[in-house]
Amino acid sequence: MYILNNLRAKLKNNDLLKHNAIFFVGTMLISAFNYLYYPVLGRLVSVSDFGEIQAVISIFMQLGIILTAFGYVITNVVGNTHGKQSRELILKLEQIMVIASIVGLLLLTFLASNLKSDLKLSSILPILLVGLLVVVNVPSTARAYILQGEKHLKEVSIAGIVYALGKLIVSVALIYMLTNDVLAAVLGYIVAQVLMLWYVAQNTKQDYVSVAESFSLFRSWRISKEWQVLIRKEIIYGVVIMVILSGLTLLYSSDTILARLFFAPHELGLYSAVASIARIIFFITASVAGVLVATVRINAPAKDNHSILLKSLLIVTAIGGICTLLFALAPKLFVTILVGHAYLGGAQWLPLLSVMIFVCAINNLLATYQIALRKYLAIIPVVLGMIVCGIGLAYFHANFYEFITVLLVANLVTGVLLSIEVLVEKKRGTIDGEGSVVGRPAEL
Repeated sequence: MYILNNLRAKLKNNDLLKHNAIFFVGTMLISAFNYLYYPVLGRLVSVSDFGEIQAVISIFMQLGIILTAFGYVITNVVGNTHGKQSRELILKLEQIMVIASIVGLLLLTFLASNLKSDLKLSSILPILLVGLLVVVNVPSTARAYILQGEKHLKEVSIAGIVYALGKLIVSVALIYMLTNDVLAAVLGYIVAQVLMLWYVAQNTKQDYVSVAESFSLFRSWRISKEWQVLIRKEIIYGVVIMVILSGLTLLYSSDTILARLFFAPHELGLYSAVASIARIIFFITASVAGVLVATVRINAPAKDNHSILLKSLLIVTAIGGICTLLFALAPKLFVTILVGHAYLGGAQWLPLLSVMIFVCAINNLLATYQIALRKYLAIIPVVLGMIVCGIGLAYFHANFYEFITVLLVANLVTGVLLSIEVLVEKKRGTIDGEGSVVGRPAEL
């Protein structure tokens, strides 16, 4: 009883722990539904169809990097500025993203046949639906990250649960109703995204525009040159984030796409299932980075920001380390429980994959810290990691052990360089990054 009361007191008095606790519980529920999705679908579809579903979802995850970068910009604007004019800036950025997503949909339509052939897909329809999913995701992302920037983490968590549970239920229902399992799975994602959009729109309607206004793309943009400069600065910031997140995502989630260049469909299905288990480590620790980016402040004392980073690192290491150890000690048990006996042929890869994803989780936290402080030099370790990955895979892809080892080495290179940057920044005691929001127009 004393321990419980002591824990309650610490959560009440420590905002970082309180926000991490709220977001962690929400993320655990989201992760539970997300990973229930994989064993359920793994039992409903064939091994090759499961690998194809993973490949199509991975395309969405790669495109989703742009949306996440956009969301980080919004969280940074909300956290470091005040006033109604900040919402106007967010709206302008959102409308730019809507236009970009529509262009992306057209581009995917143009490239669909080539992607179908290169990724060994059975149809181009899931690729086109991924493009539509990105368009729907833009207004949803804007509103979810406004809530995150305002630290309404309970509402952000509920939105994520609506999405995760919705895609599970709808995808399963559509698999029974439709003959194309891959198409059914992607349609489930779209319906779930619409449900999430409805929820976040309801929770932001008091101080933000309607979804219809977000899509009012032809309204006159009468903004001053000062505002044009500001918007350009935020776009540059978003591009830097996009490059950083692209590298990180390449090193933890695009493996199911890259693997399709080297291995047979059945092996790809086994690998996709095991990779989905290893990614549990990343997703259950991702909430810590979400709290970090909403808590770190550009104008805060450097020692306060470093204290937040250190505590966050301890949380990620504790949670991620325990999961990594469990997956390494009993890979066959977790493969059997989470995706079924049909995928036991890939259990041998789970220990090494788990270590690789654990390093990814730490890298994600370090990079998120640099993003929150607008430290553009974080782009260098990530780009170097991508180069190491590309060169390594060109020469070492004879089997999945070589494949995973290359990804691990690339992540270790990225992590070491990111750590050096953080240590150098701590020694200098700097608090203001490149392109800082300091010096925004007075009306903000």
